[in-house]
Amino acid sequence: MKDSNTRKKQGDNLQIIRKFLSIYLKNQSSWLLPTWIHWQLLAIISTLAILEAPIVIGGILLYNKYGTLKALVPFMTTFTLSLPVTLYLLIFLFYIFYRPLISSKKL
Repeated sequence: MKDSNTRKKQGDNLQIIRKFLSIYLKNQSSWLLPTWIHWQLLAIISTLAILEAPIVIGGILLYNKYGTLKALVPFMTTFTLSLPVTLYLLIFLFYIFYRPLISSKKL
């Protein structure tokens, strides 16, 4: 008898969560639809990840080879300096090439 009461309470809790999520998702449905700008942001993030992946992989390999963080200092300094530069370059290129498209679509 105790197990059935516990299951019923868990079921009630799940119903409350489902109801809350259905109301929330109904109000936020426009946010869930991928728009043009979402795809552009995804492209920028993917490009940034592709550009920075060799640096991260190289750092992991250096750490595994030498077993100390001292070997990573120059490598991680390069990574730290190149990350913002790469990001700013991508944002700059985004505004140069896609700003006319954004203004023409009036998003």
